[in-house]
Amino acid sequence: MTMKKKMTILFTGILAALLSSGCAETAEPFVPETHPAYAEGEGGYLWAHMTHNNYYKLFYAVSRDAFNWTTLNDGQIIDMAYEGHPDICLGPDGVYRMIAVHPLRLYSSRDLVTWTKTPLDPEIFEREREYGYTSVSDYGAPKMCYDPRGERYIITWHASKGMNEDGTAYNDWDTMTTFYVTTKDFETFTFPQKLFPYFDGDDKDMAMIDTILREVDGKFYAILKDERKVDVPLPLGSPDTGKSIRICTGDNILGPYTNPGPPIVGSNKMWLEAPIFVELPHGSGYAIFMDSYHESPFGYIMFRSETMEGPWLYRNIKGPNVLDGTDRPGAVHGCIVKGDGKYMAIAAASILAKTHRDK
Repeated sequence: MTMKKKMTILFTGILAALLSSGCAETAEPFVPETHPAYAEGEGGYLWAHMTHNNYYKLFYAVSRDAFNWTTLNDGQIIDMAYEGHPDICLGPDGVYRMIAVHPLRLYSSRDLVTWTKTPLDPEIFEREREYGYTSVSDYGAPKMCYDPRGERYIITWHASKGMNEDGTAYNDWDTMTTFYVTTKDFETFTFPQKLFPYFDGDDKDMAMIDTILREVDGKFYAILKDERKVDVPLPLGSPDTGKSIRICTGDNILGPYTNPGPPIVGSNKMWLEAPIFVELPHGSGYAIFMDSYHESPFGYIMFRSETMEGPWLYRNIKGPNVLDGTDRPGAVHGCIVKGDGKYMAIAAASILAKTHRDK
């Protein structure tokens, strides 16, 4: 048995005991009632995220119920080489994948411990210029999901029409829109297409970012941030929906989708972005986590619903606890993936990462 395997088994056992023995961080639930949770061996959730003061860096937290989170690796960075908006996608081949943006690379792993890093051609995204759009500094925070019906991966990102006189691109938030490509092998990619070219009425040509696609019970949902201003009228602003998270529905994963519904949060006075969608344990409903970035409380907050049609109700969570020297502890801009039987291997990954870094 290799030393790495021995360490994996050792730290898997340590973390299993940690999460089941009532340690200080998990002994008293943050909310008074108990929540349906996965038992040991059934799996759990991994939250991969960055922090406000460590933008683009990778941190881990784990949970069995999606409400109470245990921060891993002593709140330290997991992979010093990774820079991006972490969005981890599990493929049918058992490989986890995410995209780094500085430089642009595909990260691939079977255990979330060891990552293979493959360069990606910027032209995958930059061909959006054919529509008059340009890639922003982080390639529009690429998000990825697997479409089992089409046996393909779908990558979404946002781009803008911002262009300086010297030909360099800038983030023009008033013109952001969502593009997508598909790939079966990460070697050939389709030509970029706009995901929502057909919104009409007040939402026609709306600025948007952070779009994620999910399938629930045979129906497809696009969850996005309405990027428009809240203090100016249409078309650049939308006082009722700007800076909020909204949901579109469709019968196919690439659309067409309905116009976005109302903000999940009843008022858009709290500015929200970077949605994360989670199916809760044992059919107990759904949760959407949203990143509050304009005013306190900062960081991710959770809204839960028994159905995808809502209502989405605010719920307290004990989220990741990462102190980064700012007034915004915890997670910003990330993703949550279910670990299934690999839960303990996922959890051990962060401890192994710290062990490797400290050598």
